[in-house]
Formats: sequence, structure tokens, C-alpha cells
Amino acid sequence: MRTLIFVALVLLGASFYRSSVHATPTAQEILAASDAVRNPDFSFGLTNTLIEYRNGRQTDTSRRARKT
Repeated sequence: MRTLIFVALVLLGASFYRSSVHATPTAQEILAASDAVRNPDFSFGLTNTLIEYRNGRQTDTSRRARKT
């Protein structure tokens, strides 16, 4: 029983320590991070491929390449 209480206290203490070490980001920080991902400061290329299947067989392919 003592061991179980000790383990529970250790886990509880570890969870408090972990939550205090990692600060929760603010709404502005989250928006800034998402904007950085969606609109990077460098050029990049993107290729989209659409494959059509009918009755389990490939019937058509459409590919579009885009460079920004």
C-alpha cells in the first residue's frame, strides 16, 4: 500500500513539474506559427496528382505542378 501511494505521489509531482516547464503558447504565438507554415519566406514547389479509379482499375491521371 505504501508503495502504491509513493508511486502515485511521484507521478503527480512529475505531472506538475512537466506542466510548469512547458508554457502554453498564447493565441498570437499560435497564429504566428501557423502563418509561418502556410506562407514561408522561401520559394517551394508543389506537385498534385489525382488518380481516378473505376471498378478497381486506374482509368485516368491528372498531374499539376506549381512553383511559388
